[in-house]
Amino acid sequence: MKQVHFCIQLIIIILTLPVAGFSQKINFLETSWQDSFNEWTIHTEGDSIEGKLFLTWELSNDWTVWQMDLGAFNASLKLKYTNNPELWEFRSGNEIITAKTVWSNDYSEWRFTDGKSIIKLKSKYIGMPVIWFSEGEEHGYIDIFMEDEEDPNFWIIEDELDDNISLLYKSALIFISIYHSTPKIK
Repeated sequence: MKQVHFCIQLIIIILTLPVAGFSQKINFLETSWQDSFNEWTIHTEGDSIEGKLFLTWELSNDWTVWQMDLGAFNASLKLKYTNNPELWEFRSGNEIITAKTVWSNDYSEWRFTDGKSIIKLKSKYIGMPVIWFSEGEEHGYIDIFMEDEEDPNFWIIEDELDDNISLLYKSALIFISIYHSTPKIK
């Protein structure tokens, strides 16, 4: 009887390990180089995992396609159509998140969806995107902001989104915030 109980506990622990690995929270991002915004270092809760966010086609200075590597998590982040800067697509495995501006030619408010849930993200100050926040509390909230309003090299993430919001979804929210708040210089 003790062996059966032990086996059941072991199976439960093994089955929950992958879930625990993907519940990692991103705490902050910083540029890998002080004078460039095309490569970022990602720091997670307790610095247990460090990752990278970087341009896919750095040599051609193409800011429309990015990659994210964070432990076992990998994602591609790209404009869905290269001639439409108002629609982004984020992919990891079979999961797809889309982000679209709420208003045409206004990059301060975005609507994200995975086909099941919708989260809106807004810049607190129009024309000065140093603080971003999710609107509504149906899925919890996320705040993304510069540590110093005059230095776009370091971003802090306060992630209080529900556990059912995926790492890809959170990464999309974070990416749009920093992408539309930093210079596009190599």
